[in-house]
Amino acid sequence: YNLQSIEKSGIDTEKKIFITTPVSFYEYKGYKLSPFSGYIVELEDKIEIKLYSFHHVVMGKHTISDKLFSLPDNVEYALIDFEDFFTFNYFYSLGGAEDNLRNFFAENQWGVVDMLNSLVLFKKNYTSDYRPFEVLKNMPQISHLTNAVANNELILLGYDIASKEKIMDGLQIRLSLYWSSLRQLSKDYRNIVDVIDIEGRVVHRSFKSLCYRIYPTYKWRTGEVIKEEYNVFIPKEIQDNFKFLTIIVLDRISQKVYPLISPTPNVLVQEGAVLILLDEPAEKG
Repeated sequence: YNLQSIEKSGIDTEKKIFITTPVSFYEYKGYKLSPFSGYIVELEDKIEIKLYSFHHVVMGKHTISDKLFSLPDNVEYALIDFEDFFTFNYFYSLGGAEDNLRNFFAENQWGVVDMLNSLVLFKKNYTSDYRPFEVLKNMPQISHLTNAVANNELILLGYDIASKEKIMDGLQIRLSLYWSSLRQLSKDYRNIVDVIDIEGRVVHRSFKSLCYRIYPTYKWRTGEVIKEEYNVFIPKEIQDNFKFLTIIVLDRISQKVYPLISPTPNVLVQEGAVLILLDEPAEKG
């Protein structure tokens, strides 16, 4: 996505390879990674690409041979879809996956280059101010307060709209969501993010796991405040007709929906969901 930025840069796209395969690693030899959103490889005299499926990292072993899997040290980039069904449902349920995922991020400084919905591009030993999530030491100032509670334990304190940017294929909305808990959480929660049009219909739906599965909710400490970054993509076919977004909470295992309820009347909490209102025009990319 964001081909508009590429065209403005004057880069000759006919001499590029566009890599769009999710849930893979890229080992670069003989070419450079463009800093643009998306994956643009600048060709040189010789090119060699090696791809490694992330489900091997999650499993800790090869799929067929059952041999232990070790990711080469010279892998620099990781493109992960945290809602990939086979990686984070089937393979994730085989045992040891949670520790393997946590160790993967603990052993190397994987900084975020870019994010879109459940896709995150990481670079090894990369320092970035943009984090998928962080545990805050102090209560932040939140522009849109909701204090909505799900299942008498999970709280969506509110949200900020960091930016809205038009890109060639649609609209990108950067959200900061603020979560906390009333007690030790009993479940691994995830979200449904719905795009609602001017007639009140759901015209686009995506799923997200809180803290991108790296810090599952049942491991949260009671009362800690967590800031989660999430970039929502609105396809161009519906960007002119959508009115707002909704956030819904459900159990990742049972898929049971737990309504978000505000203890006091709040226009941002309706029918069991938190509304993300976009009152200002989008920035032009």
